[in-house]
Formats: sequence, structure tokens, C-alpha cells
Amino acid sequence: MQPGLLNAFFDRDSVAMGDDAEGHQCLLVFTRDAPLSVFLGAPIHQVLASISGGHATWVIQLHELLVAPSPPDAGRVRVTDVAVVAEQRTAPRLLVPDAPVSQVGTGTLFAVYLAQQDPDEVYTALSRRGDGDAQLQPHLPKRASDRQFGALRAFPNPRVQKTYTQYPNNPEEIPAEQRVMLRLPAAEPHAGVGRET
Repeated sequence: MQPGLLNAFFDRDSVAMGDDAEGHQCLLVFTRDAPLSVFLGAPIHQVLASISGGHATWVIQLHELLVAPSPPDAGRVRVTDVAVVAEQRTAPRLLVPDAPVSQVGTGTLFAVYLAQQDPDEVYTALSRRGDGDAQLQPHLPKRASDRQFGALRAFPNPRVQKTYTQYPNNPEEIPAEQRVMLRLPAAEPHAGVGRET
């Protein structure tokens, strides 16, 4: 990889049976840091699947591996629901304070597919939950979006969950065909810069 580029691991749910043919794990590469509110806007739609009708709803999560799984034993992952993103909208609805995407570190941004759930209802339900507690939450296998949404509503944010997923931790190990260069919008000028006084 070129020096100076930033990156974040990414994965997503499949949206249909045919979408399961290939994995969706990739390394997002970008030239400058940006707030999550910008990064999870138009740029993230470059790697989210489009669906017929154009109204897919996603919950973007940050998965931070705490203990790697060692089959048959599950590992532990800290999961933070970060934002609700809708295919028909350009701006995300953040569930956490805005921060630079570089703070993701070696975590993985994971997109949970909620089919055509109303993004406003999803945001309202998830924004009303309490903070995480010490109780270990179960592993969530991929399943129907309505049941997944029900489970997400019941979980605190953030939380620790069991996991059987092997998460990447070294960007250099991601093959070139699994790297996606994201186009970020131009940075807004700082107040007072370029203005006549």
C-alpha cells in the first residue's frame, strides 16, 4: 500500500441468496481522514449492495475483537452500533458522537442489512437504548432482517458479544482485489480560511 493512505476493514451482510456467492470483506482505502458523518454518507454506498426498489436500510457497527475465537470456543467482540444508513438517503443518522474514521483503528466496520425497514423507525428504536453492560450477549448468526432488528433493539450499545468470526488485523494481508479506494467529498474550508476581511 502507498504510504500516507488511511484504511478501515469492512464487511457486510448479504442481501439475497445470490449475494452469498462471494464474501464481502474488504479493506476501505482513503486519502484523508474524515468524520464518520461524512465517511458513512455517500462514500460508504460505494461498498453497500443496492437492492431492487432502492430502499435498503443498514446499521453500521464497529466490531473490535477482544478475544479471537478458537474453535469450537467462541471469541469475544465489542460491538458498537455507529449509524443507521439508508440507500435512499445521502446522510447517515449517527448513534454515537461524530469522530474521525481513523479512530476505527484495527476494528471492522460491519453493515447489518435490515431489508426495507423504515430507517427513521430503526434510528428511533436504536437511539433509545441504554449503554452497554457487562453481560455477555449471544453470537448473532445471519438471519431474517426483522428478527435481527428485534435483537438489535434489545441489546445495549455498546456491548460484548460472542463471536465465531475471524477478523482481519493486518491491512498488508488483504489482497489487492479486496481493497476499495473510497472517494471522499472535498474537505470543507475552515472558518476564516479563504475569506476576505
